[in-house]
This record gives sequence, C-alpha cells and structure tokens, in this order.
Amino acid sequence: MTPYGTRELLPKTITQMAITKLNEGRDKFHRTNCLIFFSARNSSSGLITLNPTKNVNLKVVVAVSLRGIDLSGMIVAPKGVAVNASLGFTEEDLNAIVRSVLSAF
Repeated sequence: MTPYGTRELLPKTITQMAITKLNEGRDKFHRTNCLIFFSARNSSSGLITLNPTKNVNLKVVVAVSLRGIDLSGMIVAPKGVAVNASLGFTEEDLNAIVRSVLSAF
C-alpha cells in the first residue's frame, strides 16, 4: 500500500516500457509540439530518462507526478519540466501544468 492508501498501479517494468516507446516514437506528420507524461509511481528511482525529443521536434516535455515525487531526474532540460500534482488533481494543479506547457511558446 502507498501513503495514499492505494496500491501501485503499474510495475516499474511497464512504466519503463511506456517511457521507452515514447522515447522511440516518431511524428510522421510533424504536428506534435508537446508531451505531457503523468506518473502515479511512488518513486522515480530506477526509471529511465524520458527524452522523446530525439525523434520528435517537441518544444516541451512535462512530467507530472500525481504522488508528489520529484521527476526532474527523469527529464532532460531545457525542454523537460517536472511538475507535482495531487491525486485529487485540483484546478491549481491544472494551472501549473498549463503554465509549464505555455512557457515553451
């Protein structure tokens, strides 16, 4: 059980596979300019770097933690931004994410 009384939703290996797929992704029509990655993990330790900008011309990658953990270690600056949000996902949380996205434009 987590501090929030819920179970971990996905094993780390599934999260790693998702990040790998995002990193390998391509934007065939060149229409993608932003990626927002939500994580409900209890820890960022051992997670691989989220860096899909190798194959896609993204302006910003926002990693959002729904558990209050620091995801800054899994993103690549300057395009990568880490944001904390709550499981309740408040309007304040949404505003922080939107500000992070808009900061790149």
